[in-house]
This record gives sequence, C-alpha cells and structure tokens, in this order.
Amino acid sequence: MLTLVALVFVSCTSGSNKTESDDTDSARTIRPLLGVNGGPTPFQPSSYPQFVDTTKQFKSLGVDAIRIEDYFGANDIMCMFPDPSADPSDESNYEFEATDAVFRAIVDGSFRPMLRLGQSWKVGKAITNYDVKAPTGTLLPDKPTSYPGCEFWSEGLAAGVEKAGPEIWKRIVGRYSDSERWGKNALAEGWVEIWNEPNMPGSTMYWDAEPEKFYEFFTTTAKALNSDFPELKVGGPGSHAAGCTTPEGREWVDDFLEHLNTNDVPLDFFSWHAYSANIDELRGCYLFYSKLLDRHGYGDVPQIVTEYNLDAIPCAGAGKICHPHGKLAGGALLTTAWIEMQSWPDLEGLFVYRGADGPFIPNSKFTMPPVDGGPCPGVGCDSLGGSGFGLLYGDGTRKPQGAAFSLFSTLVGMELVDLAEPTPFVAEVDGEVTNNAGAKLAGGLPMLTALAGRDQTGKVRLLVANPQDVTVTVDIAGLLRSGQIESSEGTTITVTSLTEDTRDLVSSSKAEVGTLGAAELEPFSVQVYELQG
Repeated sequence: MLTLVALVFVSCTSGSNKTESDDTDSARTIRPLLGVNGGPTPFQPSSYPQFVDTTKQFKSLGVDAIRIEDYFGANDIMCMFPDPSADPSDESNYEFEATDAVFRAIVDGSFRPMLRLGQSWKVGKAITNYDVKAPTGTLLPDKPTSYPGCEFWSEGLAAGVEKAGPEIWKRIVGRYSDSERWGKNALAEGWVEIWNEPNMPGSTMYWDAEPEKFYEFFTTTAKALNSDFPELKVGGPGSHAAGCTTPEGREWVDDFLEHLNTNDVPLDFFSWHAYSANIDELRGCYLFYSKLLDRHGYGDVPQIVTEYNLDAIPCAGAGKICHPHGKLAGGALLTTAWIEMQSWPDLEGLFVYRGADGPFIPNSKFTMPPVDGGPCPGVGCDSLGGSGFGLLYGDGTRKPQGAAFSLFSTLVGMELVDLAEPTPFVAEVDGEVTNNAGAKLAGGLPMLTALAGRDQTGKVRLLVANPQDVTVTVDIAGLLRSGQIESSEGTTITVTSLTEDTRDLVSSSKAEVGTLGAAELEPFSVQVYELQG
C-alpha cells in the first residue's frame, strides 16, 4: 500500500536518459520489453481442462510478442517431423497441425512471433534415456515418458537433425513466413531463434552431442535461413543462464562466437536466458555478452533475453530458500528488473517465462520433483508456493507479476525522462532516518527503482518499485524534480498501485490539489503516478 502526502505537479522539459554505453544525446523512448513465452493457446488442455486461451488477458497486460516454446508438442521438432530419416522435402512427412493452431492464435491476436527452432523441455524417462552420456534426471513412476501423442527420436536430437539436414528448418520457416497462408508475413515483424539452451550445464536436455557439433549445426542452419529468408531476423542460441555466470558457461559462449566469426556466420541477434532477482548479476551478464560480442566482431548485434524470470530468494525470517512467484514480491522484483533493462541500449527484446502457467506448476506430471506444491513460508517456497512461473494462472486469472507487467506497459512508447539515481531520495527505512540508503542493499537489489516517461500531450508517468522487505519513505517530489518535473496548482495525479485487494490486483486514487510531501512504500510495492494538466 502507498501512503501519500502529495498530489500536485506540472511537467517541464527534461533531457535524455543517458547511460555509460549510450553514444547519442537524442531523446529515447521506453522500449516495449513486453514479450512472453507460451500462449495464447492453453498448455496441454487435455491434461488441464481448466486452462484457457489467454488472448484477451494478454492484451489487458500489454503483451506484444510471444516466443513459441514449451507447449510440449507444438513447435517441437520431434513432433513436427516424427521420422528424421524421412525426406524433409516431402510435406507429407511433417505434422504441422498443433503448431499451426498456436501460430494462428498469435497472428490473429496481433502478437509478434518468435519462432524457436528446436525442442522443448523433456520429461520423465525421456530425461534419463535421452542422455547419451550420463543421466540428467531421476525417473519418477508418475512422470510421462514422452509428450502426449509424440514420441522422441530414438537416435537422439543431434543425430536426428544432422540426418535430416537444414531442409527441415527451411521448410518450417517457409511455412510460417508464408503471407498467403497467414494473411501476412508475421515473422517479418518477429524473429527466428535457433535453439534453446544447448549449453545447459551437466545435461543433454537440449543438445546431446559435443559443443562443436552444435556450433557446426548453428553455422549451417543460420547460413541456410539467411540465404532463403533475408527479410527475417535469425539469431540464437538461447544461451542457458550459466553462459554468463560460470567459467564453463562463459567458455562455451566464447567458443561459440569464435566459431561463428571464423566461419562468417550472419547473426541478427544474440539470445540468452536469466533467472535471477539479483540486479548486479543481470547487469553483469548483459555487459559480459556485450563485450564478448564486440570482441568477436558482432558489436552491432542486439541482444534479446528470450527467457527471464526470478529465481529463489531468501525467505524473510523463514530460514529457507523461497520463490516469489504468485506473491507481491514477484511483481516488485520483476518491475525492478524491467526498469534496470531499460538502461541496456543494445537490448532489443525481453520474454518473460511465461505468459500463463504451463508445465512448471506445483504437482505437475510434466515437470521434475522440485515443483511439488508443498507448504510455503514467507514470500514463497522451494515448491513455488502454489504458483507456477506464469504472469497468469492457467485459467487466465492474474498474478501480481501480471498486474505489475500491466503497470510497466503503460509507460512503453513514452519519451524517457532523465531521473537521478532514486536511492538518495529514500529518507526513512522502516521508520528510521537514513543518510545512506544506497548502502542498505540485499541480494544485489537496490532500495528503490524508478522509471519516468512523457507523452506528446505532456502527460507524465512515474513507475516506482520497492523490491525490499522493508517500508521506505520516499521524497517523490525531489525525485520528480531531478527530471525537471515541478509542482504546480491544478495538476491532476492518479496513483495506481499493485495490491492483493482487487480482482485485477491494481487500485487507483486521484486528486487535483495539494502539496507534495513524502510517500511511504510498503514492502514489495509497485506504483505508477500519472501527472496531467
């Protein structure tokens, strides 16, 4: 909740929001980092009849792009091309029905598609049997051995795609870029991503051969697609989070980019994944990839985070590791990350994992033992605390993360207002005066984050988030003045807050007169201040 002693403003001009890596003084706009994984078609409705199409809900959140990933059948190469020994030039050897249904829903919903080439997460016996080197998981009796209606290739993934050759990818991309079939070439507005986490550590979940085999596969596939579809953005590889956080992962990415550069492979974007609430870690990954891309001759190539969500965080007072999914904390922590990522000039896109709940939910027969739905202390628990990774539940109901996403989306497209670092404007923490709020950090998180934008009519929106488990008193007037937004009589302010007290998890209040004082932001608060007049 928010306690305001503030309600009147007028907006003035402000400079651009510069970062160390900017090379221009021109004004920038707040970018639409509004992608999600999965949907709008429901995940495995035969197993989860309560799951629904979420087109309407995605629109209400502001979602504008969808990565086609983890449907467990649709857009999975082992399901789309069941026999890797078959002739890839023969259309009758493909099973496109499930993928067509997903793609049609994306096109009809006017979402930008990211067509991920490859295979989704594999489950049950598939995890152990699929690994040609060593077990990567534990077989549980109640876990399925394949996706419903889809058997995995017996020879494994790497051997199968090598046998089929690049023709299968050209056929798939050709189908989903066919403007006559879909009414437009939706992929021209989106992306084609080659693979998903081929460098998952200690696992052959997504690639079951040597790394060099993948580098060669990517080279052949990228060249073939760029030759046949020069109008499309083709990139990858959907690097696992370990690609920037472990020595082995960093070495893998270094070798991968060196191979691409040596073989003159075109790259329209570099994609990677992150599951972390730690802002320092996220920023470190972006800077690591930026430097590595530049070193290997890809300095102008944009980055896309094609999977992002939070990882486990310490439970407040519980002494356990917790997940903030389905909690107000999740909304505040995601908002903090979205604000941080606006300062990354080379970031072209962001896809939250995921839009609506799918395989990774408590007690799911499609996921591994850690997602077991046990009791949850604090802000979450190691079993996801009754919630999956989605911004929405499978039935379309909002979670706090989804409501926070909708608040963030209201600033997209606005001119970015240059604000000062917000933490010095924190006057009190849990009622105690502080002169050094910036020193009160936890888990790589700031005490306060803020983002402001202005539209062509002069309307200003200020997004603030408190990602900490403390109450902070903030000098909102001072923060706004740092962006040359001054108080004046007659300005209307509307404050929209993340809450658990309404169905859509947001509440609003409005006033027209008064003087701006301080605002108390309770733990894990997210608010948007809209100023007009």
